[in-house]
Amino acid sequence: MFLRNCWYVAGWCSEITTKPIERTFLGESVALFRTESGKVSALENRCPHRGMPLSAGAVDGEKLRCMYHGLEFDKDGACLRVPGQDRIPKTCAVKSYPLKEQDSLLWIWMGEPSIANPDDVGRYPWHSDPGWRWKGATYTVDCNYELLHDNLLDLSHLGFVHLGTIGGDPESHSNAQMDTVRKGDRVEVVRWMKNVVPPPTFSKGAGLTGRIDRWQEIEFRPGFINIWAGGLPVESDAQNKPRVGGYQSRIFDGITPETETTSHYFWSAAHSYRIDEPGITELHFEHIATAFEEDRIVLSLTQRRLDAAPSKVNVDIKSDVAGLHARRIMQELIAKEQAASPVNANRTPIAAVSLS
Repeated sequence: MFLRNCWYVAGWCSEITTKPIERTFLGESVALFRTESGKVSALENRCPHRGMPLSAGAVDGEKLRCMYHGLEFDKDGACLRVPGQDRIPKTCAVKSYPLKEQDSLLWIWMGEPSIANPDDVGRYPWHSDPGWRWKGATYTVDCNYELLHDNLLDLSHLGFVHLGTIGGDPESHSNAQMDTVRKGDRVEVVRWMKNVVPPPTFSKGAGLTGRIDRWQEIEFRPGFINIWAGGLPVESDAQNKPRVGGYQSRIFDGITPETETTSHYFWSAAHSYRIDEPGITELHFEHIATAFEEDRIVLSLTQRRLDAAPSKVNVDIKSDVAGLHARRIMQELIAKEQAASPVNANRTPIAAVSLS
């Protein structure tokens, strides 16, 4: 079940060119492309004539031409030409989706177009901040989007899954000081691990060799998660003083449902140390990518087990509190959306998760 009235990441701005691509969002196939003037468009990926995917077509100026019989559509889905006849049938049009380009990301609104407010798209300034360097990637993960939320909001798994990169001592992660707060439709998590040995990513990138105080600040909003992770020498008193220097990493996580059991994962890794060394940016990216590949394996295996035994109930533990808040937010927003829709007015409301 999906929340439709939400801004989701559709891709990186650099990915969308005059060569159309297909992506499925919330179970709907979408054709993404740019016109030759640079305007971006997202159209229902089905020609209304015989159902040919429009993503297989070609951009001609400001139009997208179906490769089967040559019907042409503008960026808003209106049919401009039917070869061989002057009359354009009234029903010969395709659905278009609101878009917003911002901070190197392309955002899409899959719900009711009339209530899509581009100003609601969350900002991510670290993609343009001169004090940071970053690199991004696009993954498909074989799991439900809420498993990705769980994974990113409960970082106690780092010491078990990511020992070779961003992990560190498992006990320090399991026993981290953690504060979790829900603020409306957001969840904020702050984790501290005091006087610990730096993991390989910290020592290789930022040169931290002695014991450190380490933090992870996580912010969840429907559609994406921001993470600020870092570490400073213990004598820096990082929890009570400005966190300057050391290892600092900003992770953007755009999480867009593809289907009920697959998700798009648009992520970037930014660093503020040794920013004039391209090799460090690549090393930082490779370490985070390695960790995310490990997560991808874990999440795929988890989804397979859940699919095999859908009636079994999962047990919650203390570190799940942020993920449970996120699930409750999504359920509340979906229920509200369903209640407002005439089509869904008589459906049974979804059950709420427990935080006990």
